[in-house]
Amino acid sequence: MLIDLHAHTRPCSPCSVQTADELIQAAMQAGLHAICVTDHLYAWGGRAAQALAREKYGFTVFRGVEARTTLGDILVFGLDEDIPDGVDGAELLRRVDELGGASVLAHPFRHGGGLALWQWLEKQGLALDANLAARPEFVHLHAIETFNGQVNPDELRQAEDLARILGLPVVGGSDAHTTGQVGTTVTEFARPVANERELARELREGRVRPRRLR
Repeated sequence: MLIDLHAHTRPCSPCSVQTADELIQAAMQAGLHAICVTDHLYAWGGRAAQALAREKYGFTVFRGVEARTTLGDILVFGLDEDIPDGVDGAELLRRVDELGGASVLAHPFRHGGGLALWQWLEKQGLALDANLAARPEFVHLHAIETFNGQVNPDELRQAEDLARILGLPVVGGSDAHTTGQVGTTVTEFARPVANERELARELREGRVRPRRLR
């Protein structure tokens, strides 16, 4: 099952130029089985897109939020609520884990635009090495976004190194803000998922792998 885990719609995400309707049509044209709407901070964009997709197209949209945290941007699934800007990353990960949701560290080494883990590492004086495996901040993290449609190869390799160090599953998402970006990189789920709870379960269990479609 091919799912784009990371996409934005306007007006919920002001940085996006695509409406929910345009996003859904692009996802269908790309041959995806589903797409996740992960607007910044707010959950209502995902709810609106899901309702539209169900009523107008019979297509599957999953709700999520891209949270801006002290650890960088984190994709959250299974909470279905707004997340305050600048929230403590470790605390958010703990809460998502305890509630049975799933969290994905988004574009952890992307430079330019948004928050990323590398900024936190620099502030803490930490390097991308084996010592990160013992850091308590990552205990409740479920996956790393190693394929991101808006990130360069060097930054992606660093994300892959981080996933190996932490021993976590890896996923892909387009981070689409325009229809031409939808479905460029996705996550392949080994099992079908029908709702956010099943999506979170499969991410937590690691039955996923990233794929680049174009």
